[in-house]
Amino acid sequence: MISFLVMLTLAALCVVRAITILTTSTITCSFGALPQSIAAVGNNSVSSNPTTLVQAAKSGTLTTRTDNTTGTLTMAPGHGFSTGNTISLFFAGGSQTNVTLGTVSGNSVPFSGGSGTNLPAATTPITAMLPVSETFNLVGNNATGLVAFLVAQPGDGNAAIEFLSSGPAVVLTETVSGPNPTYSWNGTTTNPLAGVTVATVRFSHGQTGARQMGAQSVFN
Repeated sequence: MISFLVMLTLAALCVVRAITILTTSTITCSFGALPQSIAAVGNNSVSSNPTTLVQAAKSGTLTTRTDNTTGTLTMAPGHGFSTGNTISLFFAGGSQTNVTLGTVSGNSVPFSGGSGTNLPAATTPITAMLPVSETFNLVGNNATGLVAFLVAQPGDGNAAIEFLSSGPAVVLTETVSGPNPTYSWNGTTTNPLAGVTVATVRFSHGQTGARQMGAQSVFN
């Protein structure tokens, strides 16, 4: 069996990414002075990083809170959202992904159906964005390791990585936060992608500046 070393070197305060593939069995993620390593053996690897930075999130306010997943946002001008879009929402203490927009009228943006943390109280500031989608072809049963990450800056909040089937349907969502915002699975516990085939991955975050995000898997 040939196995891989996938090294993701991510500078914490600048956008630098380098990947080296060697013949050993460790995925090593280094975030500045906060390294994280996982061992995951596989014959192949697949990775996806947006070719440009994931754009800044748009600012707004939760004007109306109907229930835990339904409400209306008042967005700052230039938000770019349209009726029927799927977006991600971020707020202090939580986030929602796979949110469907209703009929958008100017800066009034109704929404429903998201997954994640219950919505906060009305008048809470939020940020929202259209996720960036990238190809990520992976048969889940063959996966032996998985890493997803945000290259954070001090004070950053949540980010989300969603893995989707060709349906498309969301099959796995991971939210990352903190000074070392990464999700990792080393193959020794239950496979989070068992029984599904991944076609794409979506990246979103709640920051008001652009950020680097990415995902990588090893598989047999």
